[in-house]
Amino acid sequence: MAAFLGYSISAVFLLPIPDIIGRKPSLISMSLVSIVTYFLFMFAQSLIQIYLLACVTGGTILVRMTVAYIYALETVSSETQKKIVPCLIITEKLTIISIPIIMCITKSWLAIIIPFCCISIFATAFIFFVPESQKFLCNKNQARAKEEQTSSTGRMFDRQVAETTINGDKDQPQFMNNFKDCSKLLNLLIMICSWSFTSAGYYLVCYNVKYFEGSVYTNSILFGVAGLIGVILFSILINLISSKKLLISSFFLTLFGSVGYSATLQYPSLVPIWILFMVGSFSIQFSLCYYLNCELFQPAFRTRVYSICNFCSRSCSILSPLLSETLSNPIILISACSILMLLLSLNLTPKPNYRSYS
Repeated sequence: MAAFLGYSISAVFLLPIPDIIGRKPSLISMSLVSIVTYFLFMFAQSLIQIYLLACVTGGTILVRMTVAYIYALETVSSETQKKIVPCLIITEKLTIISIPIIMCITKSWLAIIIPFCCISIFATAFIFFVPESQKFLCNKNQARAKEEQTSSTGRMFDRQVAETTINGDKDQPQFMNNFKDCSKLLNLLIMICSWSFTSAGYYLVCYNVKYFEGSVYTNSILFGVAGLIGVILFSILINLISSKKLLISSFFLTLFGSVGYSATLQYPSLVPIWILFMVGSFSIQFSLCYYLNCELFQPAFRTRVYSICNFCSRSCSILSPLLSETLSNPIILISACSILMLLLSLNLTPKPNYRSYS
């Protein structure tokens, strides 16, 4: 809960900043904060200290992951992005799988914190030698040039004509102006719903791991493997079908898994299979949410879109444990939301904007 609180706070106040100051300064500052929190974790003595550090760590991780992901996609061509996305997410899944393995062997959090701290130090040093995102700089330069052009036009010609020219510019990189287009606003709403459903549904399903027989470490590893399989399927299918069709298909897979779960509750041996099936489908949706955000929205306000989506998704995720304990069969809620998302995703209108800023 402390980490989710950090996610939500960071999504509101910190995640929009990289659209203003740039990707590189944001990565460096958040990485330095992460290194400090990892050091403090080693010397934490009370539960309150651990909660506070978990909140800060959650916030910094969200910014680092999101900005690093956007930066990686902005440095490659649109064709290469479909190859880069699976590599990034597979790396994340392998890290998630490694955590319960290390904990099972060592039974100590220091065995996780110390390597993370060392990796953060190395990554921070590496970032200093990496240039700023060229697409971000190009987008900022275009915005500055348009502001100067608008100012001079207003002095030379009639102000009403100048305002008409500004409002008619479809590439005007203003956050609110961009969503005056109903199709773009609908895309944003669909992505918010997709992020919220995927995150809340995933944690609602994962919360059931405590009811499984066997070691919690083994079950966590199985969850990680199911998620890894989902990412591998995503990496294959994203090159074969459109992102919209894949998103619709992933919601159908979640619906299929949730219905299968509810239909076989009287057979306990089958329940874990359906749970792992849903984890795999949610993993595909997570990958698509990250990919579609970069495909649908301009570099000038990508992190702000991620900010909105992350805040909504993490806020919904906080309710997952409560729903899991309150409802007799919370998976029915996933079935109903899957149907809703299936219908909603049919209205998605993919119109890649990043190509005009390459």
